[in-house]
Amino acid sequence: MKRFSSANYYPSVQSIIAIFILTSCLPINFWPIINTANANAISSNTTKNIQIQYGIQYIPEINEYQKRIDRSLDHSTENMQISNSQCPNFCECEHVIWNNDIIDGNSKMEISVYCHEGGLEQIAFSKLLKQIPQEVTVLDVEATLEHPNHLLWDDNLNQLKHLRVLRLINCAIPAISRALKLRSLEILDLRGNHIQHLPVSIFSGVPFIRELNLAKNSLSVLPTGAFAYLKNLQILSLAYNNITKITINLLRDLKNLKSLHLDGNHIPVAQLNSLFTDIPQLEQLELNECGLSMGAINDLALNKFHSLYQLGIARNMLGKVPINILRNHLTSLKTLDLSDNELIEIESEIFAKSNITRLLLAGNHLGTNPNSLSINSFKTGIALRELDLSRNNFEHFHSNYLGIAQETVEILHLNENHITNIEQLLIANMTKLKILHLGYNFIEYLPQQLPHEFAQLIVLNLTGNQLTTLLDYSKEMLPMLRMIDISKNRFITFPVTVIQNFFNNLDKIIL
Repeated sequence: MKRFSSANYYPSVQSIIAIFILTSCLPINFWPIINTANANAISSNTTKNIQIQYGIQYIPEINEYQKRIDRSLDHSTENMQISNSQCPNFCECEHVIWNNDIIDGNSKMEISVYCHEGGLEQIAFSKLLKQIPQEVTVLDVEATLEHPNHLLWDDNLNQLKHLRVLRLINCAIPAISRALKLRSLEILDLRGNHIQHLPVSIFSGVPFIRELNLAKNSLSVLPTGAFAYLKNLQILSLAYNNITKITINLLRDLKNLKSLHLDGNHIPVAQLNSLFTDIPQLEQLELNECGLSMGAINDLALNKFHSLYQLGIARNMLGKVPINILRNHLTSLKTLDLSDNELIEIESEIFAKSNITRLLLAGNHLGTNPNSLSINSFKTGIALRELDLSRNNFEHFHSNYLGIAQETVEILHLNENHITNIEQLLIANMTKLKILHLGYNFIEYLPQQLPHEFAQLIVLNLTGNQLTTLLDYSKEMLPMLRMIDISKNRFITFPVTVIQNFFNNLDKIIL
């Protein structure tokens, strides 16, 4: 099936036979048979071993890959059985019985339905809801913007009493039914629809939701009490709606809310500060592309948060790093996103009193100003671990630009710059670097002798360059590598020696 045999996933070249067998099942409309032994091997050997062995807490590239593999493997699979059943012909389905997870004497069953082809109309959707088993636990109906679905809310969804995850994305749904009642539901994702209003009691029938995503709808006014029934809510996204006003006490009593996304909404600072009063426990706040000026950013009452670890203020055209945020006693702040803010320099020691470990500066102009960075520009109170300098117009990047951070950075993003060669000084003296992104530059070849720091990399991203060949001794130059992305280059074929000696020793190759 596509979900387990994407052309982008090659644990080794030998796995192609297994992939072919899986894809050949598509026309038969059977639930896929999952090789749990192989999947568990990848589960334990890819992410866990890499993170434990190298001491990296979070590896975005590997963790996202891991989520896809582990979606059905988050329980013990020692005694797992898989049964076959029919599946709608425009969907992909999984039916898993977990014998090790026994509740009230019964094995736990997971039934998932994924419909991602797009172009789905209401009649077909209604038939789908009647066709799939009422025991389904995951229903994921998505479409691309180019091929959207056109649906209305269907109250037949209420028959799916065991549903834990419901995703109806880019489906042109105009409203949520007042009759919504799914008491087992934990995740509701309604991104990219046409929802304009949220009646006060609309979520009374789904009180156990932990994640609610209403991004990219047409919401403008949210009444007080709209989320009052969601006492277990942990993640709320209202990004990219038309919200310009926040009612009083909108999020009152949401004591479990940890993550709030308000990107793309132009809400007055005074109303934001009033909102913050009710959610002091917040850990992640996203205010990207909110039309906030430097003055507005400095007026945000972020000191009301005692556990905020991630703050996004990208695409606000600030021009400078807002120093007041860094002086706001945000001792828990670990991730700061300042991407696309027209920054031309990073002042010396501006982050020195912060505890930031992950700094995102993509889409600025740091590569055009020779004086944009100094030895202490990236000095923080503790070691900086991840730095994103993508889209900063660097033509020749030298690691000494990072100053003191040379010695601490583990993940470096240099995508979409103007780098043409892998020079010896590219990552010189970056002794802790494990993940390097060089995607969408203008690199035509790998040098005969890579900088010796490449030998410590575990993830290398070279997508979107001009490469035509890989060296026969790539394995010797990249002995620790577990994952490589060489897609969207100019490769026609690969020598057998590269396949046998290099590819077959990796956990993941993206071609």
